[in-house]
Amino acid sequence: MRYKPKIGEELALSAAVIAAKTRQARECTRSTIALLIMVAALLALVSGARFGLYHGDFSVLQTVWAIIAVPVGYVIAHYFRDSNTDGKEDNNSRTA
Repeated sequence: MRYKPKIGEELALSAAVIAAKTRQARECTRSTIALLIMVAALLALVSGARFGLYHGDFSVLQTVWAIIAVPVGYVIAHYFRDSNTDGKEDNNSRTA
C-alpha cells in the first residue's frame, strides 16, 4: 500500500454532545420553516391588499387572512411561548 491512513486522536463525541447538535439542527430547521411561513403569509397579505385596493373589494384580503391566520398563530405561539412549561425547564441537558 503506497499511502497509509493517518490515525488521529479519538473524537470526543459523547451522548450529550450528539444530543445538543441534534437539537440545534432541529431548531435551525424549525426556524427556517417558520421564516418561510411568515414570508409567504406576508406576501399573501400584501397581494390581497393590493388586489383589494385595485378592485375596491377587500373580501379577498379577508379570505387570505382567514386562511393564513392559523399557521401564523402557530408560529407566533411557538416562538413566544413560556420557556418554563408544566413546571419543568424546556432544556433537559442539565441533570438535577
